[in-house]
Amino acid sequence: MTLRHTARALALLTLAIVSINAAAARAGMPLPTLKAGLRAMPLELPAMVDEETRLDRVEGGVDEVLYFYTLVNYEYAMFADPRALLDNIAPNIRENYCQSDDMAGFRENNIAMLHIYYDKDGELIGTIKTNLTHCAKDAD
Repeated sequence: MTLRHTARALALLTLAIVSINAAAARAGMPLPTLKAGLRAMPLELPAMVDEETRLDRVEGGVDEVLYFYTLVNYEYAMFADPRALLDNIAPNIRENYCQSDDMAGFRENNIAMLHIYYDKDGELIGTIKTNLTHCAKDAD
C-alpha cells in the first residue's frame, strides 16, 4: 500500500467511524472510537513519506487523528529555529486538509489533524494542528 493509498484509506476509515459514532449516539448505544478503527486498519507503517520524513504511526481519538513523523536525517540541535521548519510545512498540510476531497469527512465532522514531528533521535521538534479554523478565508 503506497503512502497516498494509506492516507486515502485513513480518511475514508475516519469518515466511516464518525458516521458509525453518530448513528450509535442517535440510538443511545456506546460509541466506538476512532482509535479502535485505526488499530484495526492494516497500515504498513513505518513508511517513508519522502527522503527526509518517515510516518511512524497514526493514532486517533473521537475528534482528532495524530500522525507521528520522524525527520530521519536531522537532529534537533541542527535547527536554529525549529518552529520555522514547522511554519514552512504547515501551509501544505492545511491546504490538503481544507481543499482535498479525501479530507471532506474530516472537515464535515470537525476532526482535527495533529502532525507531530521528532528528530532522528526521538526528540520532539514540534506539532502542527489543523482544524476547521484553518479553512476560513482569513486564516493564516
